[in-house]
Amino acid sequence: MHSQQYKLRHKFSVSVRSEEDPIASALMVINIELSLFVGANPAKFLPFGRMEALIHSVTSQLAAALLDTISPFDTHGTDIETIGVVLFRELEYALSTANAPLISLEVREKPTRSLIISQMDDQGSITIDGRVVNMRNLFLADYV
Repeated sequence: MHSQQYKLRHKFSVSVRSEEDPIASALMVINIELSLFVGANPAKFLPFGRMEALIHSVTSQLAAALLDTISPFDTHGTDIETIGVVLFRELEYALSTANAPLISLEVREKPTRSLIISQMDDQGSITIDGRVVNMRNLFLADYV
């Protein structure tokens, strides 16, 4: 038996206040590249355009705002781990509406640095670099 997955890549940018001088209101742009691994049903093709539209609907919410002013980023920070966990949860929910299960997500802010997050378990937890993080009931829509 074998399994199939789609791999989609998506790029977008977010704005945050500079950590060096947050009072001066200098903005910093973070370019983010995602690689999504989505479960594929060999008996049914899911159009890439539909999946890409769902991904864009999630990332456009983050790109439209000053990231460190919206929850949960205002209290948990704008590091790659926080961005990755929130994106995983949001993308998992969005893709599930098209019967496209998100298997894993790779988030890159630089070519040499990335974070890989795998599918949540039944308890609503995900494993990040060997550490279990409970994400149940965390949705960006609750904060935006």
